[in-house]
Amino acid sequence: MPTRTPAKSASTTSTPRPARKAAVTRRWDEPIYAPMILVKGPQEYFRERATAGALARARAELGDPELVEISAHTYQLGQLLEAATPSLFGGPKVVIVIGVEAVAAMDTDLMEYARAPAPDTCLIVVHGGGVRGKKMLDTLTAAGAVVLECEDIKKESQKAEFVHYLLKNERRKAAPEAVSALLAAVGSDIRELAAATRQLMADIPGDITAKAVDEYYSGRIQVTAFQIADMAVAGDTARAIALLRQGLASGMKGPEVTGALAMKMRQLAKVAAVHNHLVTSSEIGMQDWQIRNLNRDLSRWRPERLAAAISAVAKADFEVKGGAASTPYALEQMIMTVSTR
Repeated sequence: MPTRTPAKSASTTSTPRPARKAAVTRRWDEPIYAPMILVKGPQEYFRERATAGALARARAELGDPELVEISAHTYQLGQLLEAATPSLFGGPKVVIVIGVEAVAAMDTDLMEYARAPAPDTCLIVVHGGGVRGKKMLDTLTAAGAVVLECEDIKKESQKAEFVHYLLKNERRKAAPEAVSALLAAVGSDIRELAAATRQLMADIPGDITAKAVDEYYSGRIQVTAFQIADMAVAGDTARAIALLRQGLASGMKGPEVTGALAMKMRQLAKVAAVHNHLVTSSEIGMQDWQIRNLNRDLSRWRPERLAAAISAVAKADFEVKGGAASTPYALEQMIMTVSTR
C-alpha cells in the first residue's frame, strides 16, 4: 500500500496577512496627526475645515514640510508615488489629494501607497462622500488612516447646534430665539451661517439677542419673508400685507415668500402630528422653545383650517412661478386666506 504524504499546514503554505487595524474615526473639527488622514463626507465647508486642521497638525508634527497638492481630475499614473517620495535633501512632506470621489484615476496608486507609506510624509486624502472608491477607502482605513467625518447637517436643530458650537468656541452666548432669527436671515448654507455668526461676534458685544440679529439683518430679504409668514400665521393680516408690499418694493421674489410660509406651515403640521400622537417631539427635529412657540400658534388653528391654509400656500407657490399673471395679487390672496384661517 503506498505511503500517503502528509498535507502541509496552512502556516507553511501561505504568508499570514497583517491584522486589520481598527479605523480611527473623528469629527471634522477634531483632527490629529497621522501618516495617512482621510477627510470624508458631503459637507464642503466641513471638508475644508478638516483639511486645514489636519494640515496644521502635520506642520506641528513635521516642522516645516513641503506641501504638494494633487487633483484626481488631472492625475497621471505614478504622480502620487513620485510626490510622496522624500526629496533629495530628505525633508518631510504633506501631500493633499482632492477629488477622489469623482474619478478612479488614482485609486490603484492610493492603494499601493497605503501598503507602504513613505517615511516623514503625511498623506491627506479628501473624499466628497458617496460610494465611489469604496475599495480604495477600505484599503486606506485598513492601513490605519485616521478618518475625519464631514457629514452634512440638514435639520434645523443641527444647524442651531452648529451656531452654538461656533459661539462656544469664542466663549460667547446667544439666546435660542437669536439663533432662530439668524437661521431665518442667512438660510441653510453652512458656509454662510458660519460667516454670519463670526460677523455677529465681531460686531455685537456681549450676548447676542434676537433683537440684535433682527436689527443687524433687517435689510435681508429672508428676514422680511419670515416676518411675513409669522404675521400671517398669527392672524395679523394688515401687518403681513404691509410687510409684503414693502418687501416686493425692495426686490423680494414671490417664491421667497411662499417658501417662508410653506416652512411655517410644515412646522405647524409637525407639531400637530405630535399632538395627535403620530410622532414624538424628539422625531420632528426642533428645539423645545420652537415647539412652545408653535404650540401657541397652533392653538388658534383647527385641523381643517390648517389643511386649507397649506393648500393655499401650495396654490400660490405654483402661481408665483408662472401660473398667474400677477404675483403680488397671488401673494396677497394667499396671505388673506392663511391669516383669516
